[in-house]
Amino acid sequence: TNIDIHERQVREVFINGILGSITDAFFVLDHEWRFTFANEEIVRRFGRRRDDIIGARVWDMFPEAVGNDAYVRMHRAMSDRLPVEYEVFHPPWQRWFIDKV
Repeated sequence: TNIDIHERQVREVFINGILGSITDAFFVLDHEWRFTFANEEIVRRFGRRRDDIIGARVWDMFPEAVGNDAYVRMHRAMSDRLPVEYEVFHPPWQRWFIDKV
């Protein structure tokens, strides 16, 4: 019904507002590893437009990550449907990251 559609839209705007305003980098991937959400910090860190991120596959954007520890852990989290947390060094950015998947 129209009420259900409106309520979903309101919830989506509310959730996107909250997730978009946090200062940590936050993104959502679908089951095909495509970005479905990227907050402002992700846009800043990636140095790309949001339109270039949403819909892109994470492994296409970061081919150097294929096969590394983060890749293995993210695949395990997706297949086991369990959260994981790990530290990873990203050589192109010369930075360490703590990932919670």
